[in-house]
Amino acid sequence: MDLTQLELCKKSPLLGTDGLTSTSANFLANKAKEMYDSMEREVKSITFLHKDYKVIDKETVRVDANADEKIFELIKGNLNKIGKLKAFIAWLREGIKLKDETMQFINGYSLTDYIKNVANIQPIQQPYPESIDEDAIRKELGYEKLQRSLELEAMAASIGQYIHKNGSISRARQEFNDMLNKTVVTGQGTETTFITYRAAVDSEVIEKNYMELQELQRKYQAELNGIHHEIELKILDAKREISLKYQEAYREYSKQLNEHQQAYKDWVREQSKTISELKIVIPESLKEIYGIVKDA
Repeated sequence: MDLTQLELCKKSPLLGTDGLTSTSANFLANKAKEMYDSMEREVKSITFLHKDYKVIDKETVRVDANADEKIFELIKGNLNKIGKLKAFIAWLREGIKLKDETMQFINGYSLTDYIKNVANIQPIQQPYPESIDEDAIRKELGYEKLQRSLELEAMAASIGQYIHKNGSISRARQEFNDMLNKTVVTGQGTETTFITYRAAVDSEVIEKNYMELQELQRKYQAELNGIHHEIELKILDAKREISLKYQEAYREYSKQLNEHQQAYKDWVREQSKTISELKIVIPESLKEIYGIVKDA
């Protein structure tokens, strides 16, 4: 953020060492508005017509217009004065606004802006933590281990989908245990059907092979978890290294900023004092109306 706003304020014809404070300017602007409001109401209420009211069997009653040929002299005078008052108010408001905006600018001017634009020192760059490329870390494991992890993941998932709950092998095993040597009767009368369930495979064979599949799936998953854990440890190490690097860079950044802190505070204080002491200058063209408002 450059210093344009500050320089514009200091060089503006609106402000100078002699003139009105913001408080006085605001008071006079409000006073001037009250004055032209009154004049505008007067101009807006002008009528050029008499109104004759006639009721049957009664005399005509006239409500006179409030204007005659001489009214335009008053109107022109009022309109001229209204214009001067509005110009006076606009000038004061611009001066107040410029001072307020510049004070906000100074208060919002950062230490890094000061270092760059006032102290004319190479800007100090704030450090930011680097991002972690987890995909790159996985590839550091090597082609064989990467391929092995993909194979293990596929194998564990392939077996799991059959032996886990609702898997086809798990359901067939459950059905075998629930229905072996049982008879189910369906239908009625001549349509009665007896369904008896007999073992096609020895129960010990089913259990033995089911347990072997469970163990094989656990084995694949355990090996896969080991590779994932190895990756997680590498990621944690990388994050730790980045964090330490960032902390060191930030300490150095803070140290450099602190070296300019006091000079920066002094500059802000000095500029704030300079701007706050500026007055709103009354130009020659508005001095007459200024005197009228001030003395009203």
